[in-house]
Amino acid sequence: SVWSRKSEPSLHESDGGLFRGSDKYDFAVEVAAAGEECFWHFAHQSGSFYLSYMVQWVTGIAIDHRLFVTVNSPQGDLMVSENAPVGQMNFQTEVT
Repeated sequence: SVWSRKSEPSLHESDGGLFRGSDKYDFAVEVAAAGEECFWHFAHQSGSFYLSYMVQWVTGIAIDHRLFVTVNSPQGDLMVSENAPVGQMNFQTEVT
């Protein structure tokens, strides 16, 4: 089963208005072979969204080091996808 978690630190609703923290987050995740991870991240309307990713470590006999990475809008529309071991995605956001 796939579950979703926020990419930014947890904040209480009363801690800040529309902007809820930093505009840059660095984190690493370990994903098992054929595993899935899902994250959601707040983005301001009419802003820029950047995502860089890379496979840093592979164990066992894995020969395919690619990641299938997608970014979806809040409505579920596919914004961009890539299937590579290293990549960067960037685009202008249209909705919050």
